[in-house]
Amino acid sequence: MRCASALCVLVSAFFAPAAAAQSSPELNEKERALAAALSIEIERLYPPFVDAETERYLTSITARLQLPAPLFVQVIQSHAPTVCSIPGRVYLSDSLILRLDSEAALAAVIAQHAALQAIQRTRRDSEPSPGPVIFLGGGCADGLVPDALANSANRLGIEILARSGYSAEAYIDALRLRKTPASQIEQAVAALDQIRPRNRNDLVTSSGFAQLQDRLRVRRAQQFRLPRRPTLYR
Repeated sequence: MRCASALCVLVSAFFAPAAAAQSSPELNEKERALAAALSIEIERLYPPFVDAETERYLTSITARLQLPAPLFVQVIQSHAPTVCSIPGRVYLSDSLILRLDSEAALAAVIAQHAALQAIQRTRRDSEPSPGPVIFLGGGCADGLVPDALANSANRLGIEILARSGYSAEAYIDALRLRKTPASQIEQAVAALDQIRPRNRNDLVTSSGFAQLQDRLRVRRAQQFRLPRRPTLYR
């Protein structure tokens, strides 16, 4: 894939692989500054979907997931099934959410990116000058994630999903929907096979996901047609 935005230049400059371990959830000064700059660029390209009920619903999912560090989840408007992940924040496009089939699948996407950020923080805490935590996934930066990092993050993400009571199989479905490389899906399936016995009958059901999709469809209908925005990758 080819980068089509200055945002990607920032991402490439700060991206580096990491190994799994315990890390501090706190962002340092450079990371906060970078996150602020990236959020401005992302929200310029993809208008945020601002809705108090949606924010409460997404906050309830992150609370149930018991993530390694605080994470704010924001819906953005895009024709592409896009995910943008920056320190302390994940942007999910309305197109992606409308393609998902359950709250478990939505929770899986959030868990994956929370895990990626947690593993990136590990490198920051274990090396003298690793640079800030940064990862953009999905439509924002496919191809930037090395297998070693993705595989570690997927295992952690599956564990987060399973212990929260969601169907861990939804994690694999979410990876396939987002056209994750086959090698990474294979490793994720292997991790799921080890975790599945602890997750077999512990499922979460909620009407909140269907209501979220309804709100997004209504917003799209009201706008009739979203203005075409430049994509970060083509």
